[in-house]
Amino acid sequence: MLRKLLVVQVLPCFIVLIASLAFAAEITSVRPDKVSPGDILFITFSQAPPPGKVILGEQILEAEQTESGQWYYRIPDIRAGEYALRILTDGNVVNSNFKLTVLEAVPVIDSLEPANIAECAEVQEKKINVVGRNFLPESRLLVNGALVATSVLGPELMTFDASPLRAGTHGVQVVNPAGSKSIPFSLYVNNVPKIDDISYGDNYTNHYELVIRGGNFFQQSTLLVTEAPPGLLGIRPKQKVVWGKGRRVSTTNLLDQEQEDYLFYEDCHTLIYYRFPASGQERDLTLKVINPDGKASGSYQMLAN
Repeated sequence: MLRKLLVVQVLPCFIVLIASLAFAAEITSVRPDKVSPGDILFITFSQAPPPGKVILGEQILEAEQTESGQWYYRIPDIRAGEYALRILTDGNVVNSNFKLTVLEAVPVIDSLEPANIAECAEVQEKKINVVGRNFLPESRLLVNGALVATSVLGPELMTFDASPLRAGTHGVQVVNPAGSKSIPFSLYVNNVPKIDDISYGDNYTNHYELVIRGGNFFQQSTLLVTEAPPGLLGIRPKQKVVWGKGRRVSTTNLLDQEQEDYLFYEDCHTLIYYRFPASGQERDLTLKVINPDGKASGSYQMLAN
């Protein structure tokens, strides 16, 4: 009698459990089976939509719906690996036979700021911001295939110092921990001279200084000077090349022993043109800095004697 009573009490619970499992939603398909963070995952279930929540790793994914009414799940920022897909329904977790491979997100460089820097730029001007997507705390930068010191400021911003780079085009790539790399982005370091401004410097007995300020000047830079004859029509302007030399002013600052124009290199931003004018009459001058490799600045025009 006691044995029959136990069967009567247990059997209803067993029937309820079987019924509950029978009507639980099951995953019938998953596509694609390999995804990256941010990708869209389509899952179909044995029951009609709306589908339930899905557990991926330790994260719960909510179903979203397209404009056409199709349900999908968006892959969160999760580490690469293989994960079992489970269903969360009515507070219960139901396992499935489906597994999902999450790949490491491929980094993308959208821009470099700046993407073109002068070789002679100041150190602070050579701090490059790498703007993009899918950067990880462990991401690193490759410049011309070599690792460089990097600061990761967030999933969309990294920085590095381009001071060691010489003139030319350099390929910049982001590499994530598992080895995925961005497409190379070009950084151009230019050594084209430029003239920003020319002003008068010191005056001497028979010559004076013109201070040329700009960038990308070299010790071997030369100055091309075009002089238009004052007040004379039909006469072609005269051109001369002014070569770089050391400072040659006499100790009395009254007379230079070699009365010819010359150029003095002060630093990569400053050249001093020592000019011995033929007369005190002003004329149109056009000045252009030319570097040893032939690269030339734009023309700078001024009125001087």
